Amino acid sequence: MVLLFTIPKPFKGHIRTIQYNAMKSWTLLGSAVKVVLFGNEEGSSSVAKQLGIQHIPDVLCNDLGTPIISDVFSKARFLADETELLCYVNADIILTDKFLQSIERARAKKKSLLMIGQRWDIEQREFIEFTTGWQDRRLKRVSKEGALHPETDSPGDRVFDLDNPWAAVKAHLLAGLATALRCQCILL
Repeated sequence: MVLLFTIPKPFKGHIRTIQYNAMKSWTLLGSAVKVVLFGNEEGSSSVAKQLGIQHIPDVLCNDLGTPIISDVFSKARFLADETELLCYVNADIILTDKFLQSIERARAKKKSLLMIGQRWDIEQREFIEFTTGWQDRRLKRVSKEGALHPETDSPGDRVFDLDNPWAAVKAHLLAGLATALRCQCILL
């Protein structure tokens, strides 16, 4: 089981579309995935209800209103059982079954590990039609039109194994490590 969690931006305009598309894709990954949306940005509650995902509005924020990532990770860890992996994903990252397959392949080799990936960018202005074959259509479009995101960006998603000793490390340190490694995904 994987607990996917995120802290979205306000659901307004184009950001609403891309974040909705991403979170909808997560809900279609099946029973091996639980999705949690953290924070109280505009539209968060209604999107969580529409998609049938858990919403935790109360998170600690700094003086500027930015959520404190270590608080979010702590709350996610509390929600997860000992068999679940924690996976922080940027709210605009669309996931397909290939994401779960990658995790399964990595976990088959070693229970505790570091997994690094990088996202592909593609222009998406409209809501995706999540009908039969949507993943294949999406992957074909990405292979034709997509561009590998520049390595200097912050990580798009991070997955943490609760049994791994690294899981006790503060989330901001892991995010810093991921940024230094110029990666999009960490699986520990």
